Amino acid sequence: MKALVERLRNQLALKEKQQKSLSQALLQLRADMVTTAEENVQIHAKKAEQEVNVQHVVEKETSSLQSRIEELQSRMEKLKRELKRQKEKESTLQGEKERLKEQLAQKDSAINKLGVELKELHEIEQKLDGKAEELAAEKRKATRATSEADKLREKVKSLQEQLKVQRAEGEVVAAATVEVEGAVPPSAEISPRDEDRGTKTSKRGEEVARWEEGKKWQKKVETLREKLSEKTKELEKAEKTISMLREAVNRGEKDKTGLQSRLRSAARVGSTAVTRPPPDDFIQELKHKIFTLEEENQDLRRQQTLGHDRQMEALQLRNDQLQDAVQSLENELSQRVTEQRSIDQADAGMYRDLHQKNQSLQKQLLEARQENMELRFDYEQARKENPRLKARVEDLQEYVEILKAELESSKKREKARKKSLGTGLGGQSVEDMERVLAAMRRVVERLQGENEQLKKTAGAGAPQYTAVLKENTRLKHEIDRLKATPNTAVSGSATDRKNTGKLMAENERLRKELKKEKEESEKLRVATADLESTKASLVQELEQTKTEEAEVRLSGTNLQGMDSKEWKSVVLPKVYEEKVQKLQAELEKKTNLLKDIKAYLKAAAQRETELLKKQQELEETIDVLERFPSDVQGDRDLVKELQRTRLRLATVESEKDETITQMRELRRMAQAGELPNDLDKEEVLEKVKNYNKMVADDVELRTKLKTVELERDRLSHEVTRLQKELEAFDPAFFEEIEDLKYNYKKAVERNVLYERQLKNVSKQFGVDVNIPTDD
Repeated sequence: MKALVERLRNQLALKEKQQKSLSQALLQLRADMVTTAEENVQIHAKKAEQEVNVQHVVEKETSSLQSRIEELQSRMEKLKRELKRQKEKESTLQGEKERLKEQLAQKDSAINKLGVELKELHEIEQKLDGKAEELAAEKRKATRATSEADKLREKVKSLQEQLKVQRAEGEVVAAATVEVEGAVPPSAEISPRDEDRGTKTSKRGEEVARWEEGKKWQKKVETLREKLSEKTKELEKAEKTISMLREAVNRGEKDKTGLQSRLRSAARVGSTAVTRPPPDDFIQELKHKIFTLEEENQDLRRQQTLGHDRQMEALQLRNDQLQDAVQSLENELSQRVTEQRSIDQADAGMYRDLHQKNQSLQKQLLEARQENMELRFDYEQARKENPRLKARVEDLQEYVEILKAELESSKKREKARKKSLGTGLGGQSVEDMERVLAAMRRVVERLQGENEQLKKTAGAGAPQYTAVLKENTRLKHEIDRLKATPNTAVSGSATDRKNTGKLMAENERLRKELKKEKEESEKLRVATADLESTKASLVQELEQTKTEEAEVRLSGTNLQGMDSKEWKSVVLPKVYEEKVQKLQAELEKKTNLLKDIKAYLKAAAQRETELLKKQQELEETIDVLERFPSDVQGDRDLVKELQRTRLRLATVESEKDETITQMRELRRMAQAGELPNDLDKEEVLEKVKNYNKMVADDVELRTKLKTVELERDRLSHEVTRLQKELEAFDPAFFEEIEDLKYNYKKAVERNVLYERQLKNVSKQFGVDVNIPTDD
């Protein structure tokens, strides 16, 4: 056992000697590597100096392009944000539009329902009036029946009294006969039997006759009582029906008043009617409401389409253009960096000129597209307004026909009664009619002005298109000339060929887009020509209405001796005048719409200035964040921390400047004695404390920033040193180190196994073994 232990200890000593020899070999290798690394470092330093010089030259040349790329990227991001906002606004406006459409449909359906309910209420009212008349007739019959029954009752009472009197007289006569029979002597009774029999039979006959008359009168009384009971039942039924009908009438009147109030509340948008109009006037009011609702709907659509679609398309176009420009600039920058100033100065100048011309062409194309969009919106607006104007013209024609018919009837009736010029139609004087004609002349002049403006807008894009085409052809000739000329730097370098190819492709694309714009402008011209023809027809119809109105004015002197119906028919020209006033109101609405568009454009300009201010602020923050050396490519957390501290320092400096200005202003006011009375001393002290605190924070931040910069410089130097050392080593050295690591790991595993076996053996034989630990 002792020999085994000694053998194991010898093995461990050998292992330790081997490790020491390996460490010495490693140290020698490291020294050799350091010498070789120093030589390599000198070589690399020379190369690095050359590369730094080249990089400085490249950075000088590409700094402007980098700044421009950053500006374009920031603009592109802002435009993307603006696009998102505009899309959100568009979605909200679309929702509002749908909601307004639903409200309009609900109002139309409610108006139709109310009209139907009104008609039903009118019918119910007429039926109730007929039933009320029938009930009144039945009530009269019932009152007559009650009067007859009262008369019959009085007759019955009188007959009953007569019966009582007759019965009393019969009883008295019977008593008298009995007494007479008692007073007669027996001799007489025996002798005159025939006389007694005659008197008895006569009395019996009289009693029978009286009894029969009483029966007859009783029958009559019973029949009259039965009739009375039937009439009273009919009266009760009639009273019940009358009460029910009264309740129904009251309910109908309540429903009628509620419907009228709802109709008035629904009709407050179009016109305010205090009293319930007759049916014809009610129809006219409903037509007027429909026209006003259509106009409001068109105004809303126009505002939505004009206000947002233009901005969305313009932003989309600008975004696409900026993206193309950024991609082209990135490609150009990468090519310039890789080829290291292979492009000549003359070629660079020519390329810049071509690029500027391309940008000018794109700007002109943008302007042409915007004009095309405006023409398209004008065409859509005119196309939507055309059916409404046609409906108005048809209404005017109907009124003119009515006026003609009334004039013919008045001419037939009043041929003999022609007098000098007097009052005009419907109580209007000749001056009023002249005023109406002047208003119509103004309407015609406005329509002609709009027509000319449409002509101008339709023909305004043509010279720009021709100029763009000329510029495009000139650029094409220049490119062909540059291709044909030999011994030029453009043909020599592959990058210039690529750039010229890109420019040619861009020019072809612009040419195709110009052709599309031309076709669309031709379509818009055709549409404007159609609108001009419709306007001309409208002007002719207005002139015809003028002439007819003049005829009406001439024949208006014959309308003095008319009755009420004829006078009502003559009052119809007033409605025509109202239509003319409505046309004037429409034109005023159009002018107001133009004013609103101008205001909206002003608001858009203000928004653009605000966005530019925000852009400047963001650029300042970017400058602050990027204010650290460009060669730092180490720890990202360190770079982020440095950016945060710089940003915080910039904010603190801006706040410090503000507080300094405030303190100076307060000192100046205190020296001049112009401090306000409401200024609180505690507030001033608080501001001073805040200022001192900000100064202290500023100093602390500056010190922290300095320490961070120093730490960053130290770490960057350390990293560069270590990188250079690693670059100096051979790959075989690293392979040898990996082999040593593997062998060391295996030796450690074997040592662990040996220790376990030693422990087991010491436990078996009771021998103490001291195994040294890492502690």
